[in-house]
Amino acid sequence: GINFLLSVAVLLCVTNIYNFMDGIDGLAASQAIFVLFSVSFICLFFSESTVSPFVFLLIGPLVGFLFLNLPKAKIYMGDSGSIFLGFFFGMMLLHEIDVSIWCWLILLGVFLVDGTSTAMVRFFQGQNLAKKHQSHFYQHLSKSYGVWKALMLIQCCNVFWLLPMASLCF
Repeated sequence: GINFLLSVAVLLCVTNIYNFMDGIDGLAASQAIFVLFSVSFICLFFSESTVSPFVFLLIGPLVGFLFLNLPKAKIYMGDSGSIFLGFFFGMMLLHEIDVSIWCWLILLGVFLVDGTSTAMVRFFQGQNLAKKHQSHFYQHLSKSYGVWKALMLIQCCNVFWLLPMASLCF
């Protein structure tokens, strides 16, 4: 019933938001690596559960990909990669694999907040949500400070703000 519909809506939202956020070199891969390492860290130090093998199966390829995707990127993730990662994180979140739903939501916070708030602002301004735009916060960071500094600011937010908050879930 309602739980199924809510789960489908959450899965679609997380998948689409992850796809929306794959807009500067290194962002989607570095965010995925942060989330996966953070879940591993939290399980290791704060939880009795072990980390699922899915986490480890993705970290290696993502790190290898990231080296080729950092600015100036030699390869790009594209929709197929970002949609897969969004779907993967949506499934992990919904099934509360390894950590609670709140922990997943916090660790994915940069993408969820930026993607959701940008879509809401554009919707209320009457803009076409399907059209390409440059109004995400990470895009403003990138324009103002460059891609490298934008990536570092986002990762500092992740490591020094979101990871401690997610750790407090335990």
